[in-house]
Amino acid sequence: MSKADWCCSGNDGNGLWYTSNYSEEDWIQGLKTLVTRYNKTKNVVGVDLRNELRQTVVNGKRLSPTWGNEHNTTDRHATAERCAKELLAVNSNLLMFIEGLDYASDLTGVVHHQVQLSATNRVVYNVYDYSWFHQGHSYKEFKSEINKR
Repeated sequence: MSKADWCCSGNDGNGLWYTSNYSEEDWIQGLKTLVTRYNKTKNVVGVDLRNELRQTVVNGKRLSPTWGNEHNTTDRHATAERCAKELLAVNSNLLMFIEGLDYASDLTGVVHHQVQLSATNRVVYNVYDYSWFHQGHSYKEFKSEINKR
């Protein structure tokens, strides 16, 4: 979150990595500051580039994050690569945790557009699966369905 607040809603203005008040450059610089601060801390092994990307309003315009549309200001794939490259220049040993779209529930874009970095084995794709994504099903039913797979 760019603005300290409870996460997450479609109306909090924090659904992308930039907001009406913070640019993409501000976001990257903030993460670089943290990476620099904890560079010598051995138990800091990675950085989650942004929590729960989702539809949001930026400068009065409703936007949704995309994946793999590099000519779009909402392309998570392109911005994750830009940010991760800058962070790895500070600490090449860090893992880059990159969440999916739609509250981190959708990684389908990764099939055709994987994040490419010069440092190998640094990308960790992160997906969430909340119980409310499965409305109408009890936990027991959900667990039973998962166990069948």
